[in-house]
Amino acid sequence: RAFSLNYWAINLGFAISSAGAGFIAEYSYLAGFLGEALMTLVCAVLVFLKVPESRPEQAAVKTVGGKRPKDEVRLTTVLRDGRFMGVVGLSFLVSLIFQQGYVGLPVAMGADGLSSSDFGTAIAVNGVLIVVLQIPVTRFIQDRDPRRLLIISSLLAGYGFGLTAFAGSVAAYALTVCVWTLAEIVNAPTQTGIVVQLSPA
Repeated sequence: RAFSLNYWAINLGFAISSAGAGFIAEYSYLAGFLGEALMTLVCAVLVFLKVPESRPEQAAVKTVGGKRPKDEVRLTTVLRDGRFMGVVGLSFLVSLIFQQGYVGLPVAMGADGLSSSDFGTAIAVNGVLIVVLQIPVTRFIQDRDPRRLLIISSLLAGYGFGLTAFAGSVAAYALTVCVWTLAEIVNAPTQTGIVVQLSPA
């Protein structure tokens, strides 16, 4: 639920900014990039000043005969965990699919003669749906089989992006965004929760 709330907050900002970004891009890409740089700097300063350090204090590592304890977790420990790395690999592939919303989708819309503001309007649907549905959907799925949820959400994402081939208007593209956003709403918290469960202690 904590991951879902964080994801919800991020997409609240995304829903507002994505619609505005399309109109800013029609005026000046430079203004858009400078504005983003300024807001990122403000965010970094706020985090530095207001967010306390969350890393636990590292206790001195006791050695036995000059060797580190066997239960110490290192990068090689993670790389040797086949199940965990399998999840990482599959997560990478699914992420490639979702990134098409920001790579393939604007190209497809541009090929249909649609503008940057049209893309901003369509992709804003993603953020709006996440803001509206993320918390109730997370409550609904939190006790269900995560493997089944990941399979269903991955298939739904592929289906949603596949529909892009048949879209030709802003409304049609927005409808495809609705489909793969539903997949994202299910996939994101489930995937993060599995990674946490499988992470070495």
